Amino acid sequence: PASTSSRLVGSPTRPRPLICRSTSESRAREAPMKNATGEPPLLLLEEVASTNDELIELAAQGAVDGTALAASRQTAGRGRRGHSWHSLPGRHVFVSVLHRSRLGAPQLAGLTLDIGVAVAGVIDSLGLVTTLKWPNDILLGGKKVGGILCELVDSGAGPSVVIGLGLNVQAVDG
Repeated sequence: PASTSSRLVGSPTRPRPLICRSTSESRAREAPMKNATGEPPLLLLEEVASTNDELIELAAQGAVDGTALAASRQTAGRGRRGHSWHSLPGRHVFVSVLHRSRLGAPQLAGLTLDIGVAVAGVIDSLGLVTTLKWPNDILLGGKKVGGILCELVDSGAGPSVVIGLGLNVQAVDG
């Protein structure tokens, strides 16, 4: 059985972001909003319904700018227009990052494409050649390997954007 305990990793002499590892969404909600150095936390979960949904909830609870939540499996992931994102164990990485912005929706209109360019650049630096399909798909060899979902939320502390990325990290046969 999976453990639901969280473990904090770090050292007072070598500050690094707080890492909370858990198999439970509810344990992630109990994590501190920042570590002793003031850095935003990185929350790691084995499974979550949706990294974006979980981070939207944490934003409402006061999570700081830059808080990131990653999972190796989503049970209710989604893309644009409510399309579902199917997750196979060990084949995907899902991460969402909270950005507390002073900009409004009109100024954030190109954010998804900006994030896509950045992610494609990282993948390309590994010697692979990616292309972007407007507005949020990352393609490798003409096949979709990733998607980006940016969601504007009002968490009570002004507008925020939750930036979600789903990425296939292992080839799927067929």
